[in-house]
Amino acid sequence: MLGIHNLLRNPKYHQFWTTQKGADQEDLRLVRFEQDNGGHTYYGTYTAYSGKAISSEILQTRDFETFELRPLVASVKVV
Repeated sequence: MLGIHNLLRNPKYHQFWTTQKGADQEDLRLVRFEQDNGGHTYYGTYTAYSGKAISSEILQTRDFETFELRPLVASVKVV
């Protein structure tokens, strides 16, 4: 199993970090989505902690060499 915790801490990937990361990332849940053309994409949600704030975030990769990481954001409509 890939040590994703250590992977996200690797300075090589710091350019992809969102503002919440830096102190800790944990509880990654990773899923592989198969595409009709035979390709695949991995998506994972995890908890990011900056030392001051906690955030739910999402990771996206196809090759575990390049990553897109971003906070999960939702709007709520109260009725």
